[in-house]
Order: sequence, then structure tokens, then C-alpha cells
Amino acid sequence: MKTPHSTDASDFKLFLEAGVIDRGEIVRWADEILLTEDYDDNIAEISLSSGKTNEELEALLGEIAITDADWDGIRRMLGRMHTALEAERARLHEFTCFLERLWILHDYTLPADLNFIIGIDDEYQLAESGQFGSVAEIRRQLLECLARFRNTNTEQVVVSDGQQLHCSVTTTDSTAPADAL
Repeated sequence: MKTPHSTDASDFKLFLEAGVIDRGEIVRWADEILLTEDYDDNIAEISLSSGKTNEELEALLGEIAITDADWDGIRRMLGRMHTALEAERARLHEFTCFLERLWILHDYTLPADLNFIIGIDDEYQLAESGQFGSVAEIRRQLLECLARFRNTNTEQVVVSDGQQLHCSVTTTDSTAPADAL
């Protein structure tokens, strides 16, 4: 059932699945809603979820989340993923696996601006095994692609050249020139 908080719940569920959010942020969000709006059982359950597992919290968020593919939410998650990968470079393989599963979950169909996800884990695996490229280059290129989503808007375009990750993005973020690669 869609509620005024469905988009936020969808985002938080995706962020939690990707490992790019602190559970406390979700609980604080629910606490704030309970303090400022009419009581809602689902929000109250989330507010009281500090002792629950990630899977249980994901299920609670799923009760009010949007069930359709939320590409804007995925773009927001990618911005958070950039921040997390910059802080913890060792999470590269975790994130490439997650992005690959995301692609598969959406029946191998992505909007054009997310095409850099296609085959990302394969590229990582080839680099890690020493067969093609380097892990450092995959990390650099993924960070470059993810950086475009830090201050995401729906006008962004990311193009994949089919061989290497290659990002070409138009952005309204004044700190990142549109032609910067």
C-alpha cells in the first residue's frame, strides 16, 4: 500500500540491502515521523526495530515501500555507494556483486544512465584474477561512474562503451563539470 512515506521506505530498503546506510538513520527517520505526524503502525514497527536483523528491517520497510522498479531510488543509492566506496575501498567486490544482482533482478534491463552496471562484477572478476585490467582501474572507473550520482537528478546520462566502464554525464552539480571524466 502506497503511503506518503513509500518513497523514503523504498530508498531505505534499497540502501540497507546495498549496505550504504546506518540502521540508526532509518530508526531516526521513523522516530521523527511518529513525533510529527499521525500514528502509523508500520512506522512504529520501524521505530522499534533497533534489535531486529537487517532482513527483518527490510521486511518492515517493504510493507510500505513502492513495489515497482524505482530507478530514482537506485540512483540515490548509487550516490551513497560512491561515498561508502570512497571511505572503504575494500568494499569494491561487495558492491560489484550487489550491482550485478540488481541488474539480474531487473531482468537484465536498465535505463541507459545505469548501463555501466552491466557486467561490472565480471569486469571485477577478470581484473582480480589477473586476466584483464586491474582491480585499481575497476575501482577508479566505478568511483567515477558513481560520483555522477552523488547529487543525483533525473537528467543524468551514463553511456557504456561495451568494453570498459566509461561515464559521460551531464549534471547540474556545479562542483563537477559536465565534461570531466
